[in-house]
Amino acid sequence: MHRASSGVVVAVQALCLAACGAGASAPADVAPAGSASTADGDAAGAPPTFTAVYTDVLGPTCSICHRPGGIGSFQDFSSRAAAYGAVVGVKASGPSCGSTGETRVVPGDSSGSLLFQKISEASPPCGAMMPLGGPPLPSAQVTLIEDWINAGAQND
Repeated sequence: MHRASSGVVVAVQALCLAACGAGASAPADVAPAGSASTADGDAAGAPPTFTAVYTDVLGPTCSICHRPGGIGSFQDFSSRAAAYGAVVGVKASGPSCGSTGETRVVPGDSSGSLLFQKISEASPPCGAMMPLGGPPLPSAQVTLIEDWINAGAQND
C-alpha cells in the first residue's frame, strides 16, 4: 500500500472513531484495507467475493461502530461470519431504519439493498449516509459492494 493511501485509511478510521464515540481500535481479526483482496475479486473477470467486501470495507471501516458495544451494535460486523449473517436477506433494525421494512442486502439487487443505498446516496431512505460522520467511501469500494450484491451476494 502506498504511504498516501495508508494515510487516507488512517484518517477515515479516525473520523469513524470520532463519529462513533468509540475509543477502541478495530477488532483483531480485521485485516488492513486492501491487504488480502482486490476490488475486482480474486481472479480477472471473477465476481467480487464477500471476503473482499469484508476485508476491504466492512472490517476496517464499518466494524469500528458496528460491533458489540459499539454505537451501531444492532448490526455486528466484528467478524466476517457475523457480518455476512447480519446483512444478506436481513431486515433493517436499529433506531433509524428498524421500522422501515428495508432489507440490508437483497441478493442480485443493489438498488433495492439498504447497505448499498446508505453508502451511495447522500439521503438514503432512512438514517444517514455511511460511514457516519466521515467522508463517503471511495468509488472503488462502493462499486465493489454494488458488484458483489448484483452478482448474488454469495458467501465465499
